[in-house]
Amino acid sequence: MSENAKPSRDAYQAKLETIVREVCQKETISMGADLVHDLNLDSLAMMRLIIEVEEAFGVVIGGKEIQENVLKTPSSLLDFILSK
Repeated sequence: MSENAKPSRDAYQAKLETIVREVCQKETISMGADLVHDLNLDSLAMMRLIIEVEEAFGVVIGGKEIQENVLKTPSSLLDFILSK
């Protein structure tokens, strides 16, 4: 693999799942789970998730992304990360 090769979707997903599990304090998560309603993220946990994701993947999650439901599910968050 060359130095500039982008990690696979599976690698990104595994990394994101680890972050979400740590923030949610759950052993397992579903990529389709609603972050607020299913995984019970409150506003402080959501901010922690945003910071962790921004640092881990080098993306910026701003107000526009929040309004576009990027933070709805782990799957929607992964799609956003992969689009960057």
